[in-house]
Amino acid sequence: LLINGLIERYGWRRAFEIIGVLILMVLFPVAQWVTRSRPQDLGLAPDGAETLTERGRPARTQDSGVFPKGASASLSAPGNSKLEIPNSKLEDGSFRPPSTISLSPTGDAGVRDALRSVNFWLILAGCTLTIGAIGTVVQHFILFLKDQGYSAARASRVSSGLLMASLGGRVIVGYVADRYTKKNVMALFYVVLGLSIPLLFLAGRPAAAWGFALVFGFAMGADYMLIPLVTAECFGLASLGKLLALLIMGYSLGQWFAPWMAGRIFDAYHSYRLAWLIMSLAGVIGAGAIYAVSPGREPRNPRRGGENAQL
Repeated sequence: LLINGLIERYGWRRAFEIIGVLILMVLFPVAQWVTRSRPQDLGLAPDGAETLTERGRPARTQDSGVFPKGASASLSAPGNSKLEIPNSKLEDGSFRPPSTISLSPTGDAGVRDALRSVNFWLILAGCTLTIGAIGTVVQHFILFLKDQGYSAARASRVSSGLLMASLGGRVIVGYVADRYTKKNVMALFYVVLGLSIPLLFLAGRPAAAWGFALVFGFAMGADYMLIPLVTAECFGLASLGKLLALLIMGYSLGQWFAPWMAGRIFDAYHSYRLAWLIMSLAGVIGAGAIYAVSPGREPRNPRRGGENAQL
């Protein structure tokens, strides 16, 4: 709504300059002085640590990879040999396990392990198909509505409603994912996203256009929140950043190709109907790929067996 008013009043160039200044004025202070990056900044413990020490550091627990004060332990090293750990090192927190020993009960997969797993490629395929559909709708939505007889102002309002609905999806999906299997939640939202696209066939009716914007927008917002959750559930946290970078590189191809293809289809047939059918099918197939993901299909670390800690 804001950008449309600015464009009508000042033109495209000046409108985007104003938006850029507003983003700088809002996002920079928030990132610098409001956003907190560490759980300790909010008095919380990281994943795997149950409590915090007086200094705000994670308490040393078995799950976090170190040990509580006063504990004694032995580790099973490769070849079934035992490593005895002096109590003094446990008490002062100076002990760190050798790099070849995993203290995690499941282990975190490295990038190579992930690339050899079926789960990674299912996630990549599902994300590429569905985010390609999202990119197509977002980039062509206003043009499509104008082709359906909407004015630029009305089309912008519907598009703004879609983006506002996506904010609701981002907030609510966290509560849903905490209570149900994450990959099933992701697959559900992908199905909703794919099946909502045929509503565009009725976009000449304002109620159908707004209904599509709300449903599709909500599912779109949920999608971006679930990708890192499902990836972490399958492969752990150790290489999560690298894996997400690879996924983003992969599905960016779909995000580029699908809108281009939709434009070519419109140029050839002077209609978006075939493009919407393809995008709807892509969303449903993407949902099937995500549903086929099985976090327990492969161990997250192939060395987990005899190298885990035994207390």
